[in-house]
Amino acid sequence: MKLEIPRIILGAQPFLGESYQGEEKNSVYRIRFSNVYYTVELLRKAYESGLNTVSVMSMPGNELFKKLLEALRLLKKEDTVFQVAPCISIPLKLEDYPVDDYRRWLTYFDYECRYFDPKELEKKYLKDPILLTRPNWRRLFLQMMEGGKPYNQEDFEKIQVDFKLLENRVSAFEEFEKPFINLGSECDFLAMTGRLDILNRLIEWLKSKGFSRVLISSHHAGSTIPIIENSGLKIDGYVTPVNPIGALMLPTAEEALKAIRLVADRVVAIKPLAGGRVNPYEAFNFLTNNNIKHFMLGVASLEELKADLEAVGQVFQTFK
Repeated sequence: MKLEIPRIILGAQPFLGESYQGEEKNSVYRIRFSNVYYTVELLRKAYESGLNTVSVMSMPGNELFKKLLEALRLLKKEDTVFQVAPCISIPLKLEDYPVDDYRRWLTYFDYECRYFDPKELEKKYLKDPILLTRPNWRRLFLQMMEGGKPYNQEDFEKIQVDFKLLENRVSAFEEFEKPFINLGSECDFLAMTGRLDILNRLIEWLKSKGFSRVLISSHHAGSTIPIIENSGLKIDGYVTPVNPIGALMLPTAEEALKAIRLVADRVVAIKPLAGGRVNPYEAFNFLTNNNIKHFMLGVASLEELKADLEAVGQVFQTFK
């Protein structure tokens, strides 16, 4: 079943101060997009260029998130109306404590070591260019590998969702038209721990809230997509990194692509330029070569928008 959504979805991570290039660039973005009117100008130009949908990570306490919503409201007053596709991080907890991010990633590593070469996996986890932009990623994950323990079966059975917090994250978008909602990459954790019952409950809950399409995010497409596809779980699509250098495509770029190609009609590619590391022509040709028709595009300036859309026009003009 093909996705009935726009080919290009504007990614909002630059507006929220995330460059995937490190703290120095993040700081530039935070300063730039603290100016609501700069954001308005860039969004307006994107809209005039044919982009009418923006995917936004729900961050209710974040000042840049508030400023982005303000920019969208200002544009709406001038009849420049964007659809907003929320991306919702799933607030998972074990009893009264949030699931620890690094222990969660150690659990991914432990799971994938059962099926793939541990040495290659370790190299991927410790050297992936996008993971390395997370503050102290290599040092902290090495510490977890050396002294931590992955979550175990007893822990898996205790996983819960903080629905009060989830409601807060979802309700931030009430005023906007929403073509779909995207559950965060905690979906990988629910898939690999066998808690598809929780994922199914989340999907049903979101459908009851009026979301006609629910997509799930995965940074571990090579592991998660086969689990979901073999489960009978009804999802509308996958949001996952796809780029020529394999950045954040786990457990390996090859395994991720193998899984992604089987569901290409239902894939929305993220990070196609690998956080600015790939030429847009190369990035978009890579998508077409893998039959991927939908993708998110993050831009941080008018110059980037112009260059990326020129490449889109040339690469996709014959790709139906």
